[in-house]
Amino acid sequence: MEDVDVAVVGGGPAGSSAAEAAAAHGADTVVLEKGVPRADRAGPGPDSTDAAPNWR
Repeated sequence: MEDVDVAVVGGGPAGSSAAEAAAAHGADTVVLEKGVPRADRAGPGPDSTDAAPNWR
């Protein structure tokens, strides 16, 4: 198990903004996003975090 300062549940606009702000202030931050099925993928995968940068 890994310890983090901030865990954000949901990688949509609000979650991404919250995670970015926390990371910008030096917090060890992780975003948790539920994979959802998409027509262009064989199974569940990232959705709103497809283009999100990696703040860790």
